[in-house]
This record gives sequence, C-alpha cells and structure tokens, in this order.
Amino acid sequence: MKPTVRQRRLTLVLAAVVLLATGIVAPFGAIQLRRIDGYIPAIESAITISDFFTAVLLFSQAKIVGSRGLLLLASGYLFSALMVFAHLLTFPGAFAPSGLFGAGLSTTAWLFLFWHLGLPVSVIGYAYLIDERRTLTGSAIYLSVTFVIGLACVLTWIVTAHDNALPALFVDQIHVTRLGSHITSVVFLLA
Repeated sequence: MKPTVRQRRLTLVLAAVVLLATGIVAPFGAIQLRRIDGYIPAIESAITISDFFTAVLLFSQAKIVGSRGLLLLASGYLFSALMVFAHLLTFPGAFAPSGLFGAGLSTTAWLFLFWHLGLPVSVIGYAYLIDERRTLTGSAIYLSVTFVIGLACVLTWIVTAHDNALPALFVDQIHVTRLGSHITSVVFLLA
C-alpha cells in the first residue's frame, strides 16, 4: 500500500527532529567521554538480533509475496546483522584489547562502513523494485542467503587479514584520518 498523506507528514516531522537533534549534538562530538567497554557488546548484540529477525521475517514475506525487492531488502538486513557481528568481535576493548581476529587499527572502521553501506544500498534497490512482482523460488532465497554470508565473510577476511594494505581510516584509536572523515560523510549522505 502507498503511504497516506498523514504518514508522509509524520515521516517528514521525524526526519526534521532527527536532523535538529543531530545539529544540537554535533558541537559536542569532539568531547571524549569515559570509555565503557561493555557498551558496544550490549548495543551491537541487540542490533544483530534485531537485524537478523527482521531479515528472517522479510525473507518469509518475500517468499509469500514473490517480490525480488523484499528479497533484496531481507538480504540487506542479513548483511547488516553479519557486519554488526563482525564489527562487534573486532571492536577494540569489547573482547580483547585490540579486538579479535588480529584486527588492525582500521579493521573495525572498515567493517562499520560496510555495515552502514549495505543496508542503504538494499533499501535503494528495494525502492527501485517495489512494484515488481514475480514468483520467487526457494532456491532464490537460499542463493541470496549464501551470497550474503559469503560476501560478509570475504569482506571481514579482507579487512582483518589485509588491514595494512587498505587505506588507513584512523590515526589512533580516537582520531580519524582525513580519508576516514570523507568516507564517513559519504556514508552519512547515502543513508
């Protein structure tokens, strides 16, 4: 169903509130707060579970409706869940001082970027395919799930095993490089 005028207005109001809140909080972005190592594992575990359940529900809906758009959206949520999980495991201080898997200085940052690029790209694809209707086979869903798991594993392997070969996004555990700032801006605008 198409959104009603009331739903569109509510969406615009919520977007304005988010932008206003971002503008209010932005001047305080450079203030370093006390480090709480348990925060990232707690919040990212909740995000992983939420994204995973959303993916499962969307895969089911894609099969019922036969929508490739929903299949793409479900795949985006699955990718997000996997990237959040990898991000969580490599986050410095969450489970090990420098993260697991031999994570380098920019490993977690690259995983963060993949995580925040994957879902917006799938949402854009969903919007493009929203009115398209076809019958999906069970194998299409299995192929999609297999592809997403493989992609997440390959990206995680690349940024952990070859962190030194990738452009640096962090100078140290707190300060971002100029490239890191630019890439983050692009991801923010895409989202």
